[in-house]
Amino acid sequence: MDNVTHALWGLGIYGGWAALSHANLHTALAAGVCTAAVLGSEAPDADVVIQVVAGPIAYLRQHRAISHSIPMWFVWPLVIAALLSLWQPGHFGLFFFVALVGVLIHVGLDVLTTYGTQALWPLSGRRWAYDALFIVDIVYLICGALGIILALWRWTVPQAAMVFGGIAVVYTLVRLLQSRVLWHRVRRQFPEPWRLSVIPGPLPWWWSYVAQRPEAISAGRVRPDGTAEAQIQWVKPQADSEAVRFALSSTRVGKVFRWFARHLLVREKVEGDTVRVVMADVTYRYNRLLPFTASVTLKRHGDRFETVAESVRAQDVDMGALLEDAVNPDDGPHPSAELVDPGR
Repeated sequence: MDNVTHALWGLGIYGGWAALSHANLHTALAAGVCTAAVLGSEAPDADVVIQVVAGPIAYLRQHRAISHSIPMWFVWPLVIAALLSLWQPGHFGLFFFVALVGVLIHVGLDVLTTYGTQALWPLSGRRWAYDALFIVDIVYLICGALGIILALWRWTVPQAAMVFGGIAVVYTLVRLLQSRVLWHRVRRQFPEPWRLSVIPGPLPWWWSYVAQRPEAISAGRVRPDGTAEAQIQWVKPQADSEAVRFALSSTRVGKVFRWFARHLLVREKVEGDTVRVVMADVTYRYNRLLPFTASVTLKRHGDRFETVAESVRAQDVDMGALLEDAVNPDDGPHPSAELVDPGR
């Protein structure tokens, strides 16, 4: 989820503590609890530092990985509680518990998105993704905004947290149920051997699908009744050549992207003895734009290849393309989508 949503859940945790403890909220202790809740709700995304230090390729591989794993569920609260105890000594346990709740809710929300997270590392290296929530969910943002406004205006903090937190919890459960129902309905239209993903959008009625088998990829909208409407198709989605095989198995970008991409599209551009291999994850699509792309430029030397350049474009949410898709949807179907080359 986006960081604003995580922060709102942190405020909701603080409101829940206020409702249960009946504490005076105009104290330094209450400020410490609020800080612990918000920091805990944001802490796992501190892995953004990887992008600054090691670049986008390393970030794509490590985002929502170690920082969201089982050991870090407890490391983040320990660090937060220790720091806050320097300011408010004697409340380490309370700060730890509140921050722990924030971390666990953060990880749980990320598991419900399409991007997913390696939440159970080191027990499992799988990226868990339940395709129930979009990265930016409009309903969560509305609930959070209304809760803050009413808490500042007429309601108490506990009242706002209980009402809008309750709505958010029920909404989350409904989205989970909706994702399972829609997946099974679309599966009837794309039976095995199609590999199927039903992808949530930012609103409850906004869903899409991607279905893939070796010779084709089909992508499009999913109506609220579960009817899949094809918009875009690719024939032979993965080019098969020595250059492509080398790029996917022997280059840093290729190995990371092959691990990351749920529905991989690969195209090859040959210019003399230079080969550019462009990859995209079709799972993430705004109309005909594919924002998760990578490219590898290779130089051929006889029967071997040299890696000349590697680049990646990993953008969680392309708000401009998302707005365009909402305002001016493209009804297709089209033979192909725009594959953005990050190396250009």
